Amino acid sequence: MCMEGLSRKTIFRRDEVEGVILTYKLPCDDGWTTNLCVYAENENPGIWNEASTREMAERQHEETIRMVKLMGFETEDA
Repeated sequence: MCMEGLSRKTIFRRDEVEGVILTYKLPCDDGWTTNLCVYAENENPGIWNEASTREMAERQHEETIRMVKLMGFETEDA
């Protein structure tokens, strides 16, 4: 994955679990993607959400931050 179109990166963590929320646009595509990845000792699941505009992708990023905060994670923009 080419990250030169990276728009936003937010890291979240709680105890031994850490993750990242990325919002980006690939150079070869008109769409935007918001990606949530979790890194734990034996697992690292991820969820991708496509958006047709940057504005929609930014809203999805904000919703994802709200979701992980509700689950008790601390967040920081990177």
